[in-house]
Amino acid sequence: MEGAEGFTAAVGVEVVAELLVIATAVALVVRRVRIPYTVALVLVGLGVGFSHLLHPVGLSTDVILLVFLPPLLFEGTAAMDLATLRARWLEVLVLALPVTLLCAGAVAATLHWGFGYPWLVALLMGAILSPTDPVSVLAILRETGVSKRLAHVVDGESCFNDGVGVVLFLILTRALGGDEVTAGGAVKLFTVEVAGGLAVGAVLGVAASLLLKQLDDHLLEVMISVALAYGTYVLAERLHVSGVIAVVAAGLIVGSWGREVAMSPTTRLALSHFWEVAAFIANSLLFLLVGIAVESARLGEFALTIAAVFAALTGARFVLVHLVGLVLARAGREFPPAWRHVIAWAGLRGSIPIALALGVVLPAGVGGPTQAELLTVVFGVVLVSLLAQGLTVKPLIVRLGLAAHDPRERELERLAGQRLALVAAGDRLDELSKTGQLPPALEQELRTEIDARAGELQAAIEAFLQAHPELSRSRRDDTVRALLLAERAALDTACARGLLSQETLEALHAQVDVALERADMVAFSGPAPTDVGGLTPPG
Repeated sequence: MEGAEGFTAAVGVEVVAELLVIATAVALVVRRVRIPYTVALVLVGLGVGFSHLLHPVGLSTDVILLVFLPPLLFEGTAAMDLATLRARWLEVLVLALPVTLLCAGAVAATLHWGFGYPWLVALLMGAILSPTDPVSVLAILRETGVSKRLAHVVDGESCFNDGVGVVLFLILTRALGGDEVTAGGAVKLFTVEVAGGLAVGAVLGVAASLLLKQLDDHLLEVMISVALAYGTYVLAERLHVSGVIAVVAAGLIVGSWGREVAMSPTTRLALSHFWEVAAFIANSLLFLLVGIAVESARLGEFALTIAAVFAALTGARFVLVHLVGLVLARAGREFPPAWRHVIAWAGLRGSIPIALALGVVLPAGVGGPTQAELLTVVFGVVLVSLLAQGLTVKPLIVRLGLAAHDPRERELERLAGQRLALVAAGDRLDELSKTGQLPPALEQELRTEIDARAGELQAAIEAFLQAHPELSRSRRDDTVRALLLAERAALDTACARGLLSQETLEALHAQVDVALERADMVAFSGPAPTDVGGLTPPG
């Protein structure tokens, strides 16, 4: 097999195609196995790397950051509600800035004093591992019905500590490359990078939103969002400010203000779906790439280092989050102890540390670990984090009493489930009757019992919904959404069969998308329009 030095553009395309096939296969298998998708990816990546089935991938720091960071950051921030973020700005700020920096310092101190790493390399490791990646945790929070206020804090912190960690990483990379960076110079550089990134992102985010306001073509608008994500990063880097912070700022503006004032419902849905897929692909490729690149056989050799770094990282985060929580609670901000436990333990490490570690280039003569050893330690910490924290967050939430599923919803589910079972029993009774396997008297007896019980359950469900009208509205919304999605699918099928033109399809899609967003009507069930494109129906 060729070495990494034989890596070419053609080989790169081939490897990406192979990785996408592997990622798709893993996703299909994980649907049937109760294990986090990211954990499955790194395990499969380890297996592929150990077997040497794929060409080793040699990518520079610039390529890794440019290709993978914009979609990961833009997808997270574009889906965030700016108004909610403003309400929780203080919690997000203290978690994303001092907590992230101090956690990086805790990792650096552990590696320097415990394992002899040079300070610059130890700090670089701290910067790489400090950003959190709670994608799977947020899914668990939604699944368990945890307070949305808590979920917003976790999500907001993640978006901004990514930027803080990457800015620190770039500063330390410059220092390792030979640039003279003093403590005061580092603080100044950090401030310039963050402030400049925010300014560039804000300007481009507003400009893109104003441009989107002039258009009504969801395909073109999605392309503009892609150009915005990557263009913002490139322009900010050329201006020597933080491209990561710039992408975060642009994503927040387009995802909140731009979404409201400049996008049609069709565009909002298309934008959401596109970036969700883009982030999914980026995550998949990153986790597979690190599994292939890491020296899996050496994980055991560095087990002590990995365990010490993970302990320092999680221990420092636990102490700092609780200290911050006490200060915020004293200041009158909502930050109960149960929240602190979840936020401290929900700080999983994932795709951002992997992206940074894959692009690290340690200069010759710097001392400390080799590049392969550094990648092995980072990967080991991420893997332990995904396994130890990702698999235990849900039990912790339940144990703390934060799983707030409405008991009324559970009771309605129970009644609906019982009725569903009786319907199935009635269908089976019909099958047995048609084959002549039942005496008429027994069939009549059983049918009477089933019908009577089904009637009782139906009456109980109707009474329950009358007593709790908010559940009735929720059930109606869910049903309406299902009907609207069926309408959309039928339109797509009709267009594929040549029954509708693409122009007509897009016009009808727009009507369904408006209804989907409002969830208060079925798109085509109302009266026929009195004026369609200037044509008024007769009579």
